[in-house]
Amino acid sequence: MLELKGVGSGYGRLPVLFDIDLTVDQGQMVSVLGSNGAGKSTLLKTILGAIPPSKGEIIFRRQKVSGMPAHKRVGMGIALSPEGRQVFPSLSVRENLVTGAYGVSTPNMKEQFERVYELFPRLKERQNQAAGSLSGGEQQMLAVSRALMSRPRLLLVDELSLGLAPVIAERLYSALRALCDEGLSVIMVEQFHLVAVGFSDKQYVMEKGRFVKVTEQQVKKGEKPAAAAAASGGSGS
Repeated sequence: MLELKGVGSGYGRLPVLFDIDLTVDQGQMVSVLGSNGAGKSTLLKTILGAIPPSKGEIIFRRQKVSGMPAHKRVGMGIALSPEGRQVFPSLSVRENLVTGAYGVSTPNMKEQFERVYELFPRLKERQNQAAGSLSGGEQQMLAVSRALMSRPRLLLVDELSLGLAPVIAERLYSALRALCDEGLSVIMVEQFHLVAVGFSDKQYVMEKGRFVKVTEQQVKKGEKPAAAAAASGGSGS
């Protein structure tokens, strides 16, 4: 579904990512774990096309997309649920969902509404309610559902569990895991969250813009790797 080969990127003259290698197969949930400032969000923005890579290749569904703008990548099937949810607080739940339906025809949009309401029944109950009045967990459900409205093949999710009770985070992960079982591919970025590890097929750990090699035991314990363990290139655990 997705392959990154030696990808680097950053902001202007400030490099953030270095020699990133990553693969995601169809139906896989892959977690990228790391502390604040490690480069996780930059990685997602680079995959989406919001930040152009300075080097390396990004291949999505067997097509090189490294120089392709974000809107074309969205049209190909990549969607992002951003950090901090970023819902439109004055719009209703349903109106927020419509904003995510990029390139979706009216008949298919109806099908997508039914899909996300089945996934998160709470949103159907509150579809006419202002998004700003929802709880944190409900807003996260809405942010994920808005990204799903474009019928993506690859869903990028930034800090799903941020500010949520563990039981709510687990419910969200369980819903995404069910979608992976239907063929959706998901990349999650999180700070060392054990719920994410439990639902993932593969984990990468990022530090200072590079993937670092850690043991499976370290990942499960949520241990942060020492800077001395950094290694260029990616190695999933």
